[in-house]
Order: sequence, then structure tokens, then C-alpha cells
Amino acid sequence: MRMQPVGIASFLNPKRVGFGSSIHELGQPDRKGANSKTSPKVYPGGTKMKKFSLALLAASALSIVMAAGSANASPIYLAPEDTSNLYGNNQIGFSGPSGAWGVGNTITLAGSGPFTLGTVDLFGYAGGGSLPIEVSLYSGSNPNTGTLLGSEQVTPTGNGWTTEVLNFGGLSVPQTLTFIVSIVGNGGSYDDSFVNWQQFTGVTGSPTIATSGDMWYGAPGSYVADDSYAVATGAQTNTLAVEFNTVPEDPSLLYMLLGGAACFGAMFLSPRDRLGN
Repeated sequence: MRMQPVGIASFLNPKRVGFGSSIHELGQPDRKGANSKTSPKVYPGGTKMKKFSLALLAASALSIVMAAGSANASPIYLAPEDTSNLYGNNQIGFSGPSGAWGVGNTITLAGSGPFTLGTVDLFGYAGGGSLPIEVSLYSGSNPNTGTLLGSEQVTPTGNGWTTEVLNFGGLSVPQTLTFIVSIVGNGGSYDDSFVNWQQFTGVTGSPTIATSGDMWYGAPGSYVADDSYAVATGAQTNTLAVEFNTVPEDPSLLYMLLGGAACFGAMFLSPRDRLGN
């Protein structure tokens, strides 16, 4: 049988040469037409997935805010000074015997513990002296029988109303304890007892955060409980103006949350089809 020659036109038309209609690569236009557009990609989940991602981002942001808040030191006891009348009979001097004479309160910290003490802030008046102030902490409600938990010192600077901060650096303390404020090296003179440091008493008889108990004065081992002592000596109340603060939380958790949120945000906000092109 003699085969007839196949021309180029016939070859490009597979129906004429019996090749079927599957070879559109050889020149036939696609069934969609030369001007057809590619259909957009459809991702599983669609709008629901987007809403879930946005909700996850919002939850991450809220977690970061909460972690940032917990990273700050928080007060667990506060008896504020009377800022409207700082020098109006609300200060107490250290007029007891020379040496380690002090005055303080038994307090019960706010919260449920465990308690990690960062700083103790004293509100008072610095008279330009050079003697350090010391804060000693005793466990329980009696400094004569309680364990000495720790003590820290700070030397007031300047002259005038001030807040002196003593750093206890993460000392573990019980919920109920007694603090004593004293002037180190107090010789009993007027300058040592009054000019060096005058400790303010609280604006009211009760602290605004946590609770206070007995007032104590005297020397170690022989402190006397007297809930009228400060007022009897001319002070406004029998509660010393003091603030106890916790140690700020470790910021590593905050950094981890920030890093995770940044990575997730970068993935969510990047073009969806970047890997497909």
C-alpha cells in the first residue's frame, strides 16, 4: 500500500493523521483558549484558617503583655507617707540609747507566697548626715524570738524628703515578719538621732497594701512592743511609711514570647504563594 505524503499542515492537525486529540503541545491552543486566565489557588481552611491565625496572633500579643506586666516588681506591703503634709508631725527620730536602737512594725504581706523580697523602700527626711540606715528582718511577729532573716544598709544622700531603697536581692521571707529600722553608729546625739534620718510614719494607721501589727522599739534581743510609742513621741501614726517589693520576674520568658510571635507574624504576613512561584 502506498502511503501518501503528509504535509506540515496535516501533521499539525492530529485529527487528519489519526493521532487523536491529545497532542495540543504541537501547536493547538489549550481548551481554555489562548486568553484564558489561571484559576486562583484555593487553600484549605480559607477564611476559617485566617480567622484562627488572627486569633492566635491576638492571644500571643496578650500573653506578651501579661508577661511584661509580671516582669515588673510589685508591692506586697505599702504604708505610704502623707504627701500633703510631709513635715507635719509624721516623722520619728531615733532618740533611744546609743548604738543599734531601732523601731519597726510586724507586718503580714499581701498574697499567698512564696515571697521573694527585692527591695524595701523607706520614706523619710535626710538631713545630710553620713550614718547608714539599716533595715533588719525577723521571722514571725516577735523580733526577740524570731530568726534574723537578713539586713541591709543604705546611706542617705542629699538633704530633704527622700525615698531610700535597700536591696535584699531575692531574699525568701515568710508572710508574717517584723522589720526594724535603725541608724548604724547612732551615738545618741541630736544629729545622729534626728538630723541624719527621720523616718516618716504612714498617712493612716493601716497600710494600703497588706496589714500591720505591733510596733516595736529598742535594741536586738530586748525589743518592746508598744502600739502607742510613735504617736506618744509626736508622730502621726504608729505605722512606719515603708514599701516592700518583690523581685522582678525573669525576662527570659518574655524574650521567648517575643521571638515566637515575631516568627509567627513573619510567616502569617508573608505572601502565601511564595513557595509555589
